Amino acid sequence: MTFYFYVIKYFKQKGDNKMNYVNREHLNTYLRGIKYLGQGHQGVCYLNERKKEKIGIDFLPTLYGGMVNLVSDNASPKGNIGGGVDFSFQFIVKENITIIPRNYYMEASLGYSLRGSGHFPLHYIMGKISPIGYRYKISDFELYGSIGAYIGYTFSTIETNSHSFDSNIDWGVLAKIGVEYNKIGLGFSYERGLNNVCNSNLALKNQGIFFNVSYRLLNLK
Repeated sequence: MTFYFYVIKYFKQKGDNKMNYVNREHLNTYLRGIKYLGQGHQGVCYLNERKKEKIGIDFLPTLYGGMVNLVSDNASPKGNIGGGVDFSFQFIVKENITIIPRNYYMEASLGYSLRGSGHFPLHYIMGKISPIGYRYKISDFELYGSIGAYIGYTFSTIETNSHSFDSNIDWGVLAKIGVEYNKIGLGFSYERGLNNVCNSNLALKNQGIFFNVSYRLLNLK
């Protein structure tokens, strides 16, 4: 997007706050992308010829922990403390794109998670994707929420006299809400498996409620 801005005592981008520069080279790089247009009544007028990025990509490691259990209509196993780590990438819309609003985002991650129940712990390699997410800024805080799905693979195989936990694939749905301040995010998530992980008549499925802590470590774009 091209836009105009004026130079008075500092460069101020139209619609944004005062711009900050890390060092002289950072400032020089920015100045090389502008074109002089002439003198205006508010100062010197320039044209920014650099195209403004519409989509940003951030890297967010996330730790989470909470209560996990295997749920069934016919049984209620003892729950367990579970959790894990996600290495997440967020794709954030910085400018409106047709019907997609600014601050919409999607998230994809790969990580590890402990699921199952107290007597039957299951360790998973997890992949998650949340195609629908939105961030809302209030002062210095950002509220966020997303919904999506996950798939997991476990190397855990548990055999008992009556049950066999040898279904290596688990998949289900997830939802997340939280707040972020100064790159640190705190939130809650709920994940519910839709696949039977036990080869018996119990039809046991994973379920977890977690507290999440994330840090916006890197801006990749």
